[in-house]
Amino acid sequence: MSTSTSSTSSDSPISSQDELDRLRQLVLGPDYEQALRTMLSQSDTERIAATISEAIIQRNLSDKSVAQALAPIIDDAIDNAIKYRPQRITRVIYPIIGPSIRKSVARALADMVQNLNQILESSLSLRAWGWRYQAWRAGMKYGEYVLLKTLDFRVEQVLLIHRETGILLHAENAAGFQTEDPELVSSMLTAVSDFVTDSFSRHPDTSLDNIRVGDFILEIETGPSAILAAAIRGTPSEKVSQVLRHTLERLHLVFSREFDRFNGDRAIFDSASHLMRPCLLTQHKEDFYIGTPWLALTAIALLLAYGGWESYQKVQNEISYRHILEYIRTTPGYVIVDESKELPHLRLEILRPPSSPPPNQRLAGLKTAPWQVNIVDHVAPLNMREYLLPLIPEMFHLGQGVEIELNDQTLAIKGLIKESQYREIEHSPMLQSVYSSVDLSAAQSYPEQSPKEQQLSQWYRLKAKIENIRFQFQPNTTNLVAGEEQKIPELVADLNTALSLAEEIPVYHWQLYIVGYANSAGSDNANIKISEARAKLISELLQANHMDASLLLAWGAGNLPDSRLPEHQQRMVSLQLIHSPIILGTEYP
Repeated sequence: MSTSTSSTSSDSPISSQDELDRLRQLVLGPDYEQALRTMLSQSDTERIAATISEAIIQRNLSDKSVAQALAPIIDDAIDNAIKYRPQRITRVIYPIIGPSIRKSVARALADMVQNLNQILESSLSLRAWGWRYQAWRAGMKYGEYVLLKTLDFRVEQVLLIHRETGILLHAENAAGFQTEDPELVSSMLTAVSDFVTDSFSRHPDTSLDNIRVGDFILEIETGPSAILAAAIRGTPSEKVSQVLRHTLERLHLVFSREFDRFNGDRAIFDSASHLMRPCLLTQHKEDFYIGTPWLALTAIALLLAYGGWESYQKVQNEISYRHILEYIRTTPGYVIVDESKELPHLRLEILRPPSSPPPNQRLAGLKTAPWQVNIVDHVAPLNMREYLLPLIPEMFHLGQGVEIELNDQTLAIKGLIKESQYREIEHSPMLQSVYSSVDLSAAQSYPEQSPKEQQLSQWYRLKAKIENIRFQFQPNTTNLVAGEEQKIPELVADLNTALSLAEEIPVYHWQLYIVGYANSAGSDNANIKISEARAKLISELLQANHMDASLLLAWGAGNLPDSRLPEHQQRMVSLQLIHSPIILGTEYP
């Protein structure tokens, strides 16, 4: 019997993954693993950030699609920055815009001063009159002669040239200028500019600024895509360069795409005429003449001196006028009823009690110049019986046939009177308080006649009611006795009714006199002051209840001599309704 034995190899089989890794190392090299790990450790954003700059530059060399794509984004970003962070934008543009504004303002002020000097010198100087004489002798118009004497420079031609090709795009000429061949000028200018740049400067942005031949100058402003040249006769100012630079900037702003895509067609630049024509400037020598116009300054100085003297005189006259009024007003017992002034005349109408000094005596030691003061003096009689006697016919609207007499302290009335007048006189509290009795035995009454007369009777009843009101005061003060203020509302209502009746009847120029009194305890000056203060208090109370201040006149009468009233009743304020004579049938003005 035979035995057979089989053996198995102990080596492990090589996996397919190991074989794949070994094949990668043989093909890709030993650094493959490191490069693979680096790539896997980076995000998509990091990989794009590492190559985006080179990609944008390379794309921009082929076309402008990157700029077109980014333009809206950049515009939105700038708008948001201006809207939400204006302070940052301000800080950025301040170094640029600040000097520009200061320069512009300074230039504007300098131009204003120069124009003022020109106007003054041209209108009033001796040289201007000399030029007028010379123009007359030469048979020329004055304007032509001035132009001949004062012309400083003139821009006669402006050329717009394409910088890359040197082709003339557009030309503007001054009126009356003998036009040279602009194409020839453009070609020569380009050749000279290129020669100077190539021969004397290696910097590509260096350009020719101007060319001078005698009094003829070619001023040149060079931009990124175009050149603006101005042919100038004379010596130009800095303003020409500023206008040329500003115009070239406007041209680049308006025609930037046409400059970049220029193919030889110049017709599209015909619309540049309105931008280039402001460059045709003309300036005269007088614009910068800064001599001293002595004649003009002398005339202005004289006018200012005259105006100053007149103003000073007016101020002094007003001060003197106010000083006179204040002096009169502060005189105890004086009340200014009316005033009018027209230099040198000053008219004052005053009301005063008999105890006050005459106004001429008061003004004797007062300096009133330049005013000539005329004072109309009204002395108020303090004997009420005699004072009222001539006023009774008007107060009660009595006819001319009615006689009024005063027999001792008895008032006697004779003649025909209306029934309403009879009742008013018979029951008048004012007459009863002033006179011991009223005798109507010789008076005959008759009935009313018309509604207008009834209104007039109502007016006189209302007037009598108002004049019968007395406001009593505490001793040595302007304080009302308790309860006296309650008379104010009824008095205001009566005055409003009187105002309506005055318009209907009519009654002209009526006014309520508020007269303050004091008892005999104090001196005359003290009594006048306290009586005036009491009258002003009642006036202020009425004004506080919406009464027109122009209808009220308050003044102090001091002590009432020969008064039949007790001492405590003499401390009072009485009311008097004064008006023009009443004539029925007239219209209220």
